[in-house]
Amino acid sequence: ADPASRPSRRREDEGATMRTVANSSSYPARNAKIRLVVVHTAETPCEPGRAYNIAAYLANPSIRASAHYIVDPDETVAQVPDEGTAWAAPGANADGIQIEQAAFAGFTADDWRGDNQQRMLRTQLAPLVADLCSRHGLPAVWLSADDLLAGRAGVTDHNTVNAAYGLSDHWDCGPSFPAAEFIGMVNERLGGVPGVPPAADEGCEMRACKMNDGQILLVDG
Repeated sequence: ADPASRPSRRREDEGATMRTVANSSSYPARNAKIRLVVVHTAETPCEPGRAYNIAAYLANPSIRASAHYIVDPDETVAQVPDEGTAWAAPGANADGIQIEQAAFAGFTADDWRGDNQQRMLRTQLAPLVADLCSRHGLPAVWLSADDLLAGRAGVTDHNTVNAAYGLSDHWDCGPSFPAAEFIGMVNERLGGVPGVPPAADEGCEMRACKMNDGQILLVDG
């Protein structure tokens, strides 16, 4: 059966309709308020059509990993609903929204400046993250490991989550991911400018929950 069995979801920023691929390797609810958007690379070429292929791959129950959204240069595919918990970044699963990119952690700075990569960042990932920040009340700032440990809210990647909590060995999105440029794109969509991560809510209790290792190994083809 076609894994895209759930109704299509709409992104609120432009009313865009996105295909949805269901994934049972997730939890239907959360035990923490959404605090983070966590960006990943799915270790595939940055090409049109990859988002749906990645989503379909992750939908295999034997993979035991999932994401809320997957992006490629031409499309954003939805998977786990925002109110559910995806298995992708131990330590930031309970309070994170997980986004997979059709990209490699080993991309160089020149790779990230490629036409497909820039189109994916500007037309898919940035609008999606801006919409998520707006809907969930998150600041559009890039967080460090210290920021995560301090309980601050914002946007980060899997490598930074691992540096903070040490619950996996993943290093995506890699050292050359253009985080500052990307956050600039997000803030451009929001009509603002990047700022400093706000202080953590003193009433918020930090949790580092190892729900699932979320190991993702995608093969080309």
